[in-house]
Amino acid sequence: MDEKKIRAFFQKTAGILQDFLPPGASVVGPLVYALAVWGLKQQASYREKISGLKVWLWPEILVNKPDDFILNFFINDEALKQAYQEEIASRDLKTLRQHFAVLYPLLGLQDPFLEALFWPEIDSGNFKKIVADYQPRVEKAFKEIKAAEDRSDFWPALGRIFSGLVELGWQTLMESEVRSWLKQWLKNQ
Repeated sequence: MDEKKIRAFFQKTAGILQDFLPPGASVVGPLVYALAVWGLKQQASYREKISGLKVWLWPEILVNKPDDFILNFFINDEALKQAYQEEIASRDLKTLRQHFAVLYPLLGLQDPFLEALFWPEIDSGNFKKIVADYQPRVEKAFKEIKAAEDRSDFWPALGRIFSGLVELGWQTLMESEVRSWLKQWLKNQ
């Protein structure tokens, strides 16, 4: 697979999405990233994924996770362990549980949309900034996506993007390789 061809595809996809989103929309990169990862996983239900963002951003199952699961989430990741060393040492489960609800979909479930939306903070290990900025940034992303969804030509355009992924032979690539290319592309945006 030609990496230049894939990067050109990412750029073309971003250009198409920018035609639908409000000027200066911050959600372009996360949508390109999420569409690419969903395409890689052959999840042709991209429309349901995008329309259902509010549902999968706050999975109900997170509320019922036991304390040990939450502690292990923070302890087993070196970057999280370092960022939350005080909360772990004092067993501040109230704070850890609140932060877990935000961080687990990004880092545990590796949700591609959220991962791309918060990539700079994930990359720098600034997890507390993710928690602090989560609600306003996600709400802004929803508004940008809603503006695009209201246009009748949005879903056909996404269908063409998704078809383009298949034409690139996307499903033959390794997910880690694609995520790496996408992250590099996002950094250069």
